[in-house]
Amino acid sequence: MFLPSFFTGSLITRFGVLRVMLTGVLLLAGHVIATLTGTGFGSFAGALVLLGVGWNFLYIGGTTLLTTTYTPLERGRAQATNDMTIFVVGLACSFSAGALLQVFGWQVLNLVLLPWLSVAAASLLWLGYRHRQVEVA
Repeated sequence: MFLPSFFTGSLITRFGVLRVMLTGVLLLAGHVIATLTGTGFGSFAGALVLLGVGWNFLYIGGTTLLTTTYTPLERGRAQATNDMTIFVVGLACSFSAGALLQVFGWQVLNLVLLPWLSVAAASLLWLGYRHRQVEVA
């Protein structure tokens, strides 16, 4: 999850934040597909790599995008609020993971990610479209 941070910033500089974030969405979708192939070591390891890199691209990209929407005086508070929200949601998910796994199973939990990824992809595509409209005008 954190190893890609060494090069994610360079990728954002080279390709743009929205492209890197869309790549993160695709990698997470690949993670879901990999989890459907089974629970063997190869499937599990591959899914974890896709999950980690996809998460990193979305997290670093989102933080980069966040800092462009606030004034310099607001950035610290906005980023702290964002990071705390991510921490609290992650904590709640960690505490509920065992019960959810027991009730719904491994594959269903991973499939639940797909609608959220669709919303993220649609939002990023819309944002890219809006940025192009502003550049043209």
